[in-house]
Formats: sequence, structure tokens, C-alpha cells
Amino acid sequence: MLIADKSIHQKLKREIEMLNDALTPATDDQTIITVRKLSTHCRSPEMNEEERATWFVDWCVDVEEMRLPLPLLETAAKQWRRSNNPFMPTFGQLYEMVKKEHRGLTCLVERAVEVSEKIGA
Repeated sequence: MLIADKSIHQKLKREIEMLNDALTPATDDQTIITVRKLSTHCRSPEMNEEERATWFVDWCVDVEEMRLPLPLLETAAKQWRRSNNPFMPTFGQLYEMVKKEHRGLTCLVERAVEVSEKIGA
């Protein structure tokens, strides 16, 4: 279905680009900053400096390997900080929060692309 007003199609394409940007994986530096910020707000297990350094590196590696999008990672970290759990989440707990949001956003992008193709055809 072709629509007469091309501006609607162009607006939809811009929205799709913005949604895709939100799905772009965080850089290593962004990941480190986000994990460090979260760890300053939450109690972590008792450990010495060497153990803490290893724990922090492991956390960052886990997040980096999953290639989590920065906006979703930051949102999950914020939700955890605002929860009534004062302890640092496990990576698995944070990942589950991000995964749920990621699925929703991915579905939204897919649907927007379908609509864009129909109105721009």
C-alpha cells in the first residue's frame, strides 16, 4: 500500500533507525563504566582486593561477551539499584532483565519494518 504522504514513511524510517541504535551493543568502556557504577551502589561479596579485581573483570567479560545494548544495560542496572535488594546482582539476574527488554524492542523493530515496507511499497 503506497501512501501519498511520504513524510510519514520517512518518520517511521527514522524511528526504526533510532530503535536499531538502541539495540547496538555497548562498547567495552561503556560496559565497564556501567558495571562499576552499579557495583558502587550495591554490596558485593566480602573479598580482598585481588579477589575483587578478578570478580570485577569477570563481571565485565560476561557483559561484554553477551554484547548487551547500552540503553538496556543501563536500564536494568537502574532498575536493580532502585529495587529493595541491596546486593550486587549476579550476571544471570541482570542478563534476564536485559533479555526481556531486548525481546520486546526487537519485536517492535520487526513490526515497524513490516509496516514501513507496506506503506512505502
